[in-house]
Amino acid sequence: MDSDPQYADDDLSGLKPSEYFIAGRYVVLKPSYYRNRGRCCNSNCRHCPFRTLEISEKKPEE
Repeated sequence: MDSDPQYADDDLSGLKPSEYFIAGRYVVLKPSYYRNRGRCCNSNCRHCPFRTLEISEKKPEE
């Protein structure tokens, strides 16, 4: 499991300010963070650019 920060008081030293924003007490990671990471963690992240690719690539069931 990844150790991505989720609360605003978590360590943000590894993140660029352009990769996240603070929403209340939560750290919300932007799509640029996920693109730079280069993979999906399958945690259903709100701004994951890979999630939309996986959904659009699925074939309809017959």
